[in-house]
Amino acid sequence: MSGANASLGAAMAEPMDPARPAPSFDDVRSRSLLRPAILLLLNDQEGHGYELMGRLAELGAEVPPTTGALYRSLRVMADEGLVRSYWNTSERGPARRVYAITPLGEQRLEQLMSGLSNLLRTVQHIVDRYRNRAELFPPHEETPHDVLARRHDSRGRRSERGTVAL
Repeated sequence: MSGANASLGAAMAEPMDPARPAPSFDDVRSRSLLRPAILLLLNDQEGHGYELMGRLAELGAEVPPTTGALYRSLRVMADEGLVRSYWNTSERGPARRVYAITPLGEQRLEQLMSGLSNLLRTVQHIVDRYRNRAELFPPHEETPHDVLARRHDSRGRRSERGTVAL
């Protein structure tokens, strides 16, 4: 599974702990899209953390990352050789760490975009199938749900060959 798909799949496949609420799809999506979004922005133009936060918001993220999540991702990507950083002391005010994409980061961005394109096609297929479900199961045909419902009595007990087991 590619990076974006693996992140999404791993987060969605975690065992459910009844004491802890399941992660929302928005949480999973924002975590799995942060790295490709950062690499995309740095591929367009280098920038410092605060500036990157603003540029991430422009991408239309419904759930913006926390500052901590952004800097953790940048640090990990720097350790992996995907981004590099340097101190910019030429601007007014305090020195700022500026991040730029590396050639390895450009390669990884290409891989991530390929994975996201595949994911997008899959999601579109699922949405299209959902929207077209009336065509898949016209009203005169019995759906799998109807078959299961017919096999159970009103109290949810399984019946054998159409008769309710008492």
